Parts: sequence; structure tokens; C-alpha cells
Amino acid sequence: MTLYWIPGLIAIVIVGLADWVIFKRLKRAGCTWARVHAGAALCLYALLAVAVSLPSHRCTNAVLVAQMWMLYIFFAMSVCKLLTLGIYSLSWIGRQPRWLKTALRVVAAAAGVAAVVECGVGAWVTPYRMQVTRVTIESDRLPAAFDGYRVVQFSDLHLGTYNGDTRFVSRCVDQINSLHPDLLCFTGDIENRLNSEVLPFKHILSRLHARDGVWAVRGNHDVGGYYDWPTKHITDYQGGIALTRMEESLGWTMLNNRYRYLSRGGSKIALIGLDGYGGLPIPPDGNLGKVYPAHRDSVFKIVLHHSPELWNDAFNRATRVDLILCGHTHAMQMIFDIMGHRFSPAMFQYPQWGGLYTDGGGQRHIYVNTGLGQVGIPARLGSAVPEITLITLRRKP
Repeated sequence: MTLYWIPGLIAIVIVGLADWVIFKRLKRAGCTWARVHAGAALCLYALLAVAVSLPSHRCTNAVLVAQMWMLYIFFAMSVCKLLTLGIYSLSWIGRQPRWLKTALRVVAAAAGVAAVVECGVGAWVTPYRMQVTRVTIESDRLPAAFDGYRVVQFSDLHLGTYNGDTRFVSRCVDQINSLHPDLLCFTGDIENRLNSEVLPFKHILSRLHARDGVWAVRGNHDVGGYYDWPTKHITDYQGGIALTRMEESLGWTMLNNRYRYLSRGGSKIALIGLDGYGGLPIPPDGNLGKVYPAHRDSVFKIVLHHSPELWNDAFNRATRVDLILCGHTHAMQMIFDIMGHRFSPAMFQYPQWGGLYTDGGGQRHIYVNTGLGQVGIPARLGSAVPEITLITLRRKP
């Protein structure tokens, strides 16, 4: 059993204790709802048992999507119960005036209803919205010929989660094209497990265009490791040659540990793609020294990499990169705006989890795109709206 199971088991125990408390309180009050609650809770645990028993590394895409929905239903109902019980239990503390007990119980009920509504909106509304985040980055290293250069980034499509429904992806393509990018970059995770997930979307994604082309790198879900292939050779083929052929059939260019120069009026910038996926060891320079040996030259550099884990003090000391574009975090598909500040559970795992971060006296930048698709749970909660990023490069006077 891996360590990843431990938080899940702890959460299930907490939910189980909450259900036991609710059942005992209802039964003590002589309420007929005690049996209703017990029956509903048992159904949810049965749903969870079915979900975790499914062979997610071997099943069809439709079964995987069904598993995501089962897990989400259990997760959503558990959050609603815990929130309601947490507030309601405050009315049990000490001797309180009747009005305070009543107020706490009303607030608990309202919070529970609000949580149910948010979970519903997060599943059926928010994932099908989209936002264009506009960012301007200034640099005195940018050639004058590239002043006003428009870079559009999108990431983490996870096409399998749509189970062949192309409507939202088609809207995303139309939105991206309407931005008239000079450069279009995809920073990984086009699929959940299988290249075949992309087939219903090929005619749509092939409509993407930009003046200097569409460029892509691989994400952790693209390299074949989330499906039980018979041999490592087949796994490597699916995540290597097969994936590259499939994405290049869309008219995209894969930058798997490669670089290209983009030219304007006799000047150039470097576009560099670095492989490397969330959780895997990354050398201090992110392999940049092998991919682009002159990595400390004066050329303005844009690096495409799937995970923001590349951005650290060691990398910034070892290299001279101006802009890194990455994705991977999804902001864990949860962002909550509180008093003008954004919070996400992703912040506990990734120091850079979403948006623009700057270091080195404003000379080095990383943009973490929070993705267009969903995986794990088929929902986006709070303000975790699917994102397209438009970055305008400006030469600093």
C-alpha cells in the first residue's frame, strides 16, 4: 500500500465517525430519519467500495469516467456532511441561550445546502466555463522585433474525461484562435491514459493555428504509465513514438527535450521543451544543459515544461531562462477567493500552483496554467474555472 492511500483512509475514517455521530443523535431524538440516514450512508460506502475496486489501470475509458463520478459523489456528500455537522455541533457546547442554538443550527443547514449547490455547480457548470487570463511580461532581454509578441498557453486537456463529447473542446479551440496568437503552446496531459481518447477530438484540435505554430510537451498522463501495458517497451512506445505521431498529426510540433529558434526581423528567441513529470526526480538544471547547451547565452528563452517543480533556486542559479510555461497542478480543481486572496489545496504541495510568479529582480518568470480539463474528480470547485492564458511580451525600455 502506497503512502497515497493513507490520507484517503484517514478521510474515510473521519467520515465514518461523522456518520456514526449523526446516526446516534438522530436515534436518541427518536427520529425516523435515523434509518434513512443509515441507509443513505451505506449506499455511499457501497458506491465507494465499487469505485475503488475498479481496475482503473486496465478498464475502458467509460468505466474510468464512471469511477470518477462515483468518487466525486462520495467526496461531495462527505464534504457536505462534515461541514453541516461541524457547525451544528457547536450548538452542543456548554449552556447556550435557545436563540444561539437555533441560529447555529440554521447556519449549519444553510451551509449544508450551499455546499450541495456548490458541488452541483462544480460538476455541471464550472467545468464548461472558461476564462482567458491576460498577462504582460516585460524584459530588457527581449529583442525589439518581438515587442508585443502574443503567446497563448493551454494545458491539461484530459480529453478522456469528456468521454467523446466534443462541444466544450470545440469552444476552447474557437476561443484560442480568436486571440490571434503568434505562438501557441500546450504544456502536457492531452489524455488520461490512452492515445485513443484523442481520436474524437482530432478534427477539432487540428483547427488550432498560430503564426509561429503550435508547440507541445508531454505530461505525466501522456507517457503511458497510467495503463497496464503488457511490457515496458509497449508503455514507452505509447508514451513516445505513438503520442508524438498522434499530436503531430494535429499539426502540432512536439518539443520532447528539443529546442527551436523563432525569428523576427533578424532577431531570435529560443523555445525549449523539457521532458519531466510531476513526482519524478529533476536535475538542478532540468536537463536544460543537455537540451540547450548554451543555456546561459543572451537569447531570450521560453521553456515549456509540464510541472512547476522545475522552478526552484537551484534551477534559477544554474540557468538563464526568462519564462517557463507549465501546468500540471489544476489548482487541484479547487480555488476559493477569500477577502481578496486566492486559496487552493494545491498550495500545500506546490509553492507555485497557479498564475504568474517572478524571481531574480523581475528577470525570471513562471506561469502555471491551471488547465482546461479534469481528472480524478469530474468537477472544478469555487473559482477554478478552465483557463487559457494570453501572455504579451514587451521589451522593457
